[in-house]
Amino acid sequence: RAMSAPVRRRPVEAIASRARRSIECEERIRKTLTKLRKTGLPFTVEEVCERAGVGRTFIYDKRRPEITKMVLEARDASQLAASGR
Repeated sequence: RAMSAPVRRRPVEAIASRARRSIECEERIRKTLTKLRKTGLPFTVEEVCERAGVGRTFIYDKRRPEITKMVLEARDASQLAASGR
């Protein structure tokens, strides 16, 4: 059986790909929050994750504190608005 040539790893391309996916996830989160805010209804972090197609790990990642803060503040505001009705 012939041995296949080893696959050459391309860390630069892999890093760039992950960075692109991360930016796309952030954009989906922002769009999702905009849509959810417009409904005026309370929402949860899980709902944001489901609608944006991201995992909770992405939202709570320590490397993205601005995302965590943005989602939690939007969630809290939605809960307060709903309880104030």
